Amino acid sequence: AEYDMRKEEVVSHWGGAEPYFAGVFARDHGASVPSRLVASAKSWLVHDQVDRRARILPWGAGKEIRKVSPVEASAAYLMHIRNVWNRLRGEDEDLWLENQLVVLTVPASFDEVARELTLEAARQAGLPKVILLEEPVAVFYSWLNRHETDWQKHVKPGELVLVCDVGGGTTDFTLIILTESRGLLRFERMAVGN
Repeated sequence: AEYDMRKEEVVSHWGGAEPYFAGVFARDHGASVPSRLVASAKSWLVHDQVDRRARILPWGAGKEIRKVSPVEASAAYLMHIRNVWNRLRGEDEDLWLENQLVVLTVPASFDEVARELTLEAARQAGLPKVILLEEPVAVFYSWLNRHETDWQKHVKPGELVLVCDVGGGTTDFTLIILTESRGLLRFERMAVGN
């Protein structure tokens, strides 16, 4: 708001004219004006007791505060990431984020509505090619990548892997088994739960 800081103080490196800002500056400044800080937008996407497209955030803020929906807030985060990425890539548009296949991680507890709203936020942020990946599965893929040459020393066929994802708003558990069929090894997700 104008009484917080002058408009000249809030200038993005990419010349955006958004009525909001995201990132570290927003987090740090938001601590001094918590009634206008949107936090945990991702958690609101899965909250089925509210209209997730309605302008309800910041939750509990007065009528004088401009509000956004959880989808708009999520889109703002993604737009910020897209703008930072593109700025760092320079003028080569082929390298810009909107021209890449983007993998977004979501909690395993996200229902289909929350997943669709995440994709909607990505489209609003100008990211047309998006794949959603559950966070515990992403963690497991990361572990596999780090152990590319020796993972078979750690997991044998028939053994289970429990991935525990303790986050800020959700805790998810994913059970993965290594199966063998006709000499081929394959990891399969068996169960997801909280």
